[in-house]
Amino acid sequence: MGDADPETGSPVRDWSQLPPDLLVSVFGLLEIRDLFACAAVSVAWRAACSAARRLGLWPDRGPYLVYSSADGDGGTATLHNISTGKPFHVALPDPPFRSRYVIGSSHGWLVTADDKSSLHLLNPVTGAQIALPPPDTMIGVDPCFYGGVHDRYCISDLNVKRRRVSSRNFPQFLGLKKTRLYLYEKAVLSCDPSSGDCTVLLKHRPWEHLSFARVAVDTEWTWLDAMERCDHYHDFFYNDNDDLFYAIRANGEVHSIDLRGPSPEVKVIYRVGSSEFAGCMGYLSKIPLKNTMG
Repeated sequence: MGDADPETGSPVRDWSQLPPDLLVSVFGLLEIRDLFACAAVSVAWRAACSAARRLGLWPDRGPYLVYSSADGDGGTATLHNISTGKPFHVALPDPPFRSRYVIGSSHGWLVTADDKSSLHLLNPVTGAQIALPPPDTMIGVDPCFYGGVHDRYCISDLNVKRRRVSSRNFPQFLGLKKTRLYLYEKAVLSCDPSSGDCTVLLKHRPWEHLSFARVAVDTEWTWLDAMERCDHYHDFFYNDNDDLFYAIRANGEVHSIDLRGPSPEVKVIYRVGSSEFAGCMGYLSKIPLKNTMG
């Protein structure tokens, strides 16, 4: 309750001071874009929005197909609710969404590479964007210049056993735009970047190595070289239950990856009898288990 309106004499209500339980009930009825708009009003409203989502009161939970419409502006993304068939459009910051190459989706954020192969985290609903360390901070990736202009990257093989760049094969020389198509394969986030303490784990060529960076903290990528077999990774995910990443290699071997300490720790949790690499792609899946005991 606030001051009285000078014209009507009626009390002026401050909507940002509504009781938390009432806010949660109201926010549970909103569509996704309206919910995020309300979250920007105040700290109290943001907390109520988070509570509505956490309690499962938010009816519009997707999933959403995110794409650039051919008949729309290049900087606008279309979010299409697969469950309801209802789309809506969001204007996003530069670089234009249509020009981006998407290499991952996690916790409602996209991991995108622009036409210079620079990586960004992008929230397609709020338009929030966070720059990740540049590609030339990755080991084995060096910028090349012609006439003083940066126009390509040199990408070299990596030797995990010796923890250095390898001279085994000739390096790849790729233009700025093409680098992203060759170098990046997949990216996974440990949590919502807006909540802080988020780590990005990136799979990249050559030979499917992993590198990581802490969002808004690290200015360069750190190569995962904790042991000799940190290469030829096929798939990986983050497990919220123990705060570890899990990854499967080409030979079926499974690793746990702990990036919480000053130095990464990698453990073999499933070992196979053969070191031969399988010809097919290996995948990992996290399955929720329900308590079936009465």
